[in-house]
Amino acid sequence: MAVKILWHQLFARLLYELLTPLGLSVQTEVPIGSEPPLIDVVIIQRLETATWTAQQLACLPDGIRQSPASVILIEFKYTQSLDEITARKAIGYDIFYRQGQLPANTLMQSFIVCSKTPQAETLQQLGYARSEWGGVYLSNNLFLTSIPLLVLNELDNQPHNAFFKLFASRQQVKFQAVTVLKEWWEETLPTRLYWFLHGLLGLWFTKGAELMKVITADMVMEQGKAFQATLISWFVHGEIDSWPEVRELRERWMNESLKQGLEKGREKGLEEGLEKGLEQGLEKGREKGLEEGLEKGLEKGLEEGLEKGLEKGLEKGLEEGLGKGQAAMVKAVARTLAIRFGGELDDFSPKLQGLSLSILDRLSEIAFSVNSLAEFEQRRLEVIKSDSAQ
Repeated sequence: MAVKILWHQLFARLLYELLTPLGLSVQTEVPIGSEPPLIDVVIIQRLETATWTAQQLACLPDGIRQSPASVILIEFKYTQSLDEITARKAIGYDIFYRQGQLPANTLMQSFIVCSKTPQAETLQQLGYARSEWGGVYLSNNLFLTSIPLLVLNELDNQPHNAFFKLFASRQQVKFQAVTVLKEWWEETLPTRLYWFLHGLLGLWFTKGAELMKVITADMVMEQGKAFQATLISWFVHGEIDSWPEVRELRERWMNESLKQGLEKGREKGLEEGLEKGLEQGLEKGREKGLEEGLEKGLEKGLEEGLEKGLEKGLEKGLEEGLGKGQAAMVKAVARTLAIRFGGELDDFSPKLQGLSLSILDRLSEIAFSVNSLAEFEQRRLEVIKSDSAQ
């Protein structure tokens, strides 16, 4: 069965879910003049700021993030590689959209974004050469000078490139993007974007016979909802109370950490118990006689050793389990602050170390609601003071 996957819509939907919460407008299938027809491009537009914010830059790929333009027009090619027709379309879209849709003095820049790596001959024909950023090409052709080319297979393996690299044609590059997303973004992804990404993953690994005739962005979103069960830190502030399952997932996650600690504690307790039992048994055996002492000594030693070992092991296991839960929450809050306000994880982690899970839980929600680091610091001190007074 022939399958039609609307890759352009999927690409646009990803950018919509990713960028609209950050104060950017994302449109697709826009008119190029005062009247139809519509064109299949993606428009990214800043709505409130004169330059890209730190949060926006964290999601925009090389090439676009360096552009001073407030309006970005993207001609996206997934199944087709770069060719002369694509270049001509990009030039035409750039001209007609400027003339028909943009207010005067609005700074706009067009980009060609290709999933497949273009042929060297095509790049040479169109005057494109590598720039200082991996995967970003600039042209010396008179008509393409202001239209950079982004080759998703070649973008550097950086967090800000990860979302675009999900649409690279090479599976290895996709896997690299997923790995980066899990490392840098999994604890701060909005719920709907999380669903959509999992829907994409499912789409990549679904056999052709199992696909429907047409795959749309809404269908991918619905498929992604099946992967709803995940860590609490994947949900943004404001959605927590509306999802009863989230509290359950948080408890399940904490219980899992404690369970792992208890299991390790039991194993260590048994090991220490046997070791101490044998040691005490041999010692008592030497005192009371080899035969009788070994028998009674081993019995008593094993009993006492197992009891003490299990007690110590369980105590240590609980401590390790709670420690693991606290470390995960510290990392989640620090990463949220780093992404929202800029900086490194080590800039925030020291002030979060040693706080209880209940305080970290409250701070994880506060990190999404505050508008500055100063406000977060004030709220942090208030939460600590309130907790101490109870």
